[in-house]
Amino acid sequence: MSNSATAAQTRSAWAIAALLGVVCSCDSGTTGPTGPVDVGPSTGGCPDLGGSMTRLPEGFCIDRTEVTRGAYFAWLDTGPTTDGQPAECAANVDFLPTCATTGGWGLDRYLDNPVGCVDWCDARAYCEAHGKRLCGRVGGGANPMDDYNDAAQSEWFATCSAGGENDYVFGVNYVKDRCYESPESGWGTTGVATHPECVSPDGDYAGVYDLGGNVAEWENSCNGVGADARCRIRGGSFKHTANGLRCDAGSTLSLPRHSTDDAVGFRCCTD
Repeated sequence: MSNSATAAQTRSAWAIAALLGVVCSCDSGTTGPTGPVDVGPSTGGCPDLGGSMTRLPEGFCIDRTEVTRGAYFAWLDTGPTTDGQPAECAANVDFLPTCATTGGWGLDRYLDNPVGCVDWCDARAYCEAHGKRLCGRVGGGANPMDDYNDAAQSEWFATCSAGGENDYVFGVNYVKDRCYESPESGWGTTGVATHPECVSPDGDYAGVYDLGGNVAEWENSCNGVGADARCRIRGGSFKHTANGLRCDAGSTLSLPRHSTDDAVGFRCCTD
């Protein structure tokens, strides 16, 4: 979270929201048509810390689902420090989702839904704290903005497109409601992996859920190193439909590094 509110103010609002059990309208807690999928433990020698992962043909590991509210709140309970953030995140005074100050979340509710209302620096910090990285360039580091649709360069695009073969995570052609999108969403998130057809048809990539819809995902791909640089968000969200769910929709989707949105979360990668 940026310094638009002090840490003390935010923590106070967070505590009140938890006490009241209020959930902001952006996180309706709706459920998918088939119920959650048990994604199981990590595979391919990938770590389990902070979420189950799978190893892809490109050699890296990626979270099998978007980071959930439950996992993110568990990390917050450890009291992570804001010390040691890179210069572009110096203004990040805490890691609390901004929903805590704009209507409340209810910390004990909808823990299987993806976390939202976090900025790029929050996402980066969570991944780093779990020995991972915010998904970016294959092999590590930031992915140049112009390489958003290069499966040899972008970890996120390589995963969504099955190594550059598909336009959508589920194949070449758009099929409505394979993923959790508008208008089925009713304008709110759902539990991760509740749409088992929102995966790749290629077995080597099929263990990764929700690369289209639910929440869009921050990518380590920004147009500068400054605090106000714009960074790509990938995969579309519950607010999007066909065009927004394309694997290459990153060409038009980006936000300032310190901005937050109820429909933007993240997942992590590692080697």
